[in-house]
Amino acid sequence: MQTNILVTQDGLISFNKAIVSQADLKKYVQINESLIPAPPIILSHNPQAPCQPLEAVRRILDKTQMCQEGRCGEQRAWERIYGPLRSME
Repeated sequence: MQTNILVTQDGLISFNKAIVSQADLKKYVQINESLIPAPPIILSHNPQAPCQPLEAVRRILDKTQMCQEGRCGEQRAWERIYGPLRSME
């Protein structure tokens, strides 16, 4: 099991296929981090996604202990190490 975060072409943030605000994303990431075991978080984005929401999501993730420990990653980098993931869209 994994947690999927997607930044769409329109700059919307999706948490496991549900559109959420940045504030809600912070809450959901904290909840995800408290689960035992915490599912890894995979960040993906549309190539045309605006930079601002993508950078905001990265900042949220960078502040979490689980991401600092390497249990988060961006889809392309993650797949180079661990292999293909299931579809995000």
